[in-house]
Amino acid sequence: MLIATSSESGIREDSVMSSLENSLSRLGRPWVDIFYNHPRGVSDIPAWYVAEANCHAYYARLCRFVVYRGKWSAYSRDFEREIQPMCKTHELGLTLCDIPEEAEGIGYKIEGDFYEALSATKQGEPHDRFSLIPAKITQELRKVATKVDATIANTALAYMKHVSPEAVPIVRASSVKQIESRLQALHIKMTASDIRQIAAAASIRPIFSHEPLPYTQQQDAT
Repeated sequence: MLIATSSESGIREDSVMSSLENSLSRLGRPWVDIFYNHPRGVSDIPAWYVAEANCHAYYARLCRFVVYRGKWSAYSRDFEREIQPMCKTHELGLTLCDIPEEAEGIGYKIEGDFYEALSATKQGEPHDRFSLIPAKITQELRKVATKVDATIANTALAYMKHVSPEAVPIVRASSVKQIESRLQALHIKMTASDIRQIAAAASIRPIFSHEPLPYTQQQDAT
């Protein structure tokens, strides 16, 4: 079992013990395998900042960043543009904020006639806080989830693990039952076709310096 917490004031014994005891009390367990403390200042920062900081740390003989924490899921794939390649190049571990609860919520929302009603609205217009694109992503997740006999949330987790096996999703759970349910995502086997199906619903919009050059587009066309 692993319990993760965040701290702005550093790692103090009283703070660590208080957080640990509260977490164990909620879970109804007297023990823990790993207690992971993560300072907030190391998360959600640009790739160039991490690379520059680690370069400075190397030459100044200081401790460098060894793990990056960011938001990435089938619903938010911008992480794959710069952060993921940077982490792989600089050998950084990945801890990720997943969105299983949101996946479950959207999955529930598009039951029945909701998806048809959502499709009839103006393109890109928010509808009950869920836009058309997340609804389409959830629809593709549901198709794959049905194929692999899993929940939408666990299928979303499995997608992340298949794309980046070294990544460690931060899964929110308040009971042993929820933890056991999320562990089922580790046993899901997805094909390359399944990955492409999910990724196609949430394509990454190219930005400056990442757009293909004209001559490469011509080569791709041939």
